Amino acid sequence: QRGGISVGGIRHAVELWFVDDKSETARAEQIATTLVKSMGIKFLLGPYSSRLTEAVAHVVQRHDAVLVASAAAARSVFSNRSRVFGVLMPAPTFLLPALQSLLELGARRFGFIQEDVKFTRDACSALAGLAQTTDIQLFGRTVEAGAAKPAVRNEMQYMKSVNIDVFVGCVYTDVCHKIMEIMYELDFN
Repeated sequence: QRGGISVGGIRHAVELWFVDDKSETARAEQIATTLVKSMGIKFLLGPYSSRLTEAVAHVVQRHDAVLVASAAAARSVFSNRSRVFGVLMPAPTFLLPALQSLLELGARRFGFIQEDVKFTRDACSALAGLAQTTDIQLFGRTVEAGAAKPAVRNEMQYMKSVNIDVFVGCVYTDVCHKIMEIMYELDFN
């Protein structure tokens, strides 16, 4: 009704389908398979998160469709997938500007906790790269996804004991809240 999309001067009609993946990886993959294989759809807009998008990217690449991954940044979503395109900067570069600024301010002892998930590991990988090219000391820990408060407390007690200048949390909201509560409880400064 509104003219479609112009490609090379030719107007193409577009029909958008929205399907709820319920934030479930298997469901996202099943939906993509149905859209691409059964319905013949060749152009998909990706779901939210690197985890869900990676499942869809696998289907798209295998069936010669195209995926715009607008809410994914983990390297694994795009690795060896010529038909998957992203719009975000790669997760390993997220922290670099802030880390460079902290270095310029004299920070040398960096501590981090990362959840054991592809995206958070990718985001924190910038710290390891920085440690290889500068004189920083790096104190890193990994906790399981959605880690319980006692596990997070153990790691934060370690961070306090090594007297870091900067703490970085490559975690999702639930673990972030636990870290903030524990930092307050431990009088972390």
